[in-house]
Amino acid sequence: MWLTFRAYGNYENRGKARTRYMQEALGGAENYRKAYQEKLQEVLASGEQLDLSREEVMAAAGIKEKQSKTGDGSSASGERVLEQKQPGLYTVIWHPIGGQPRPETLAALGELMQTIDGTELRLAPDETAYIINLTGAEAEKILEATKETAQTKFETSVSCIGASICQVGARDSQALLQACVKAVGEAQIPDGALPQIHISGCPSSCGTHQTGPMGFRGGVRMADGKAQPAFVFYLGGNEVQGKETMGRELGTMFESEIRRS
Repeated sequence: MWLTFRAYGNYENRGKARTRYMQEALGGAENYRKAYQEKLQEVLASGEQLDLSREEVMAAAGIKEKQSKTGDGSSASGERVLEQKQPGLYTVIWHPIGGQPRPETLAALGELMQTIDGTELRLAPDETAYIINLTGAEAEKILEATKETAQTKFETSVSCIGASICQVGARDSQALLQACVKAVGEAQIPDGALPQIHISGCPSSCGTHQTGPMGFRGGVRMADGKAQPAFVFYLGGNEVQGKETMGRELGTMFESEIRRS
């Protein structure tokens, strides 16, 4: 696929430097499919070894064929602790606000995990991390190392990286999320009163704004003849399997209005 993009991708307009624009550039889905197949055949004809060995992949990732670790009699509990099916082992849930832990925290966690046999960190699409295969005592250490974490449902809200870093992003979605979290905390709104929201800085939907109960997508809105920072508001999305629903677009709000409300 990267060969297809190298040949046909847009290197002049960063806003269209995405595979989703290649179908249009190539003149339709059939031409897109043909271009990919041509590059695939080139790779196959090159003689490159493409066979994957399960054993080699697992060894490279440091994954054991079977988890043999067992508990040591210690236990752990709390809202961020899950009991695993293996007796005596636990998982710790960690959700840095906005999916952005401080580098110091991440480095300290990495050093700690290197001292724990069999542990792994697994990432979820909603910016949550799960540190698994822990004894009770080890789970307590991980809890302490990850205490900089979301404390409420609202604080687990999802945001893309935003325009402060992304060259495609229209709005700084991370800044909006941080402002909302701060405002909700200052207003002492109780946990559960607000849902997890999803924020994308642009239509690329990296923050999955259509699948959250409430979603915002970065854009602009005219006021007094000038373009002002704004977000399109979505309501009613659902990502639960069997209940999948795309949120309805209700209108565009000035960013300042969202921060105040």
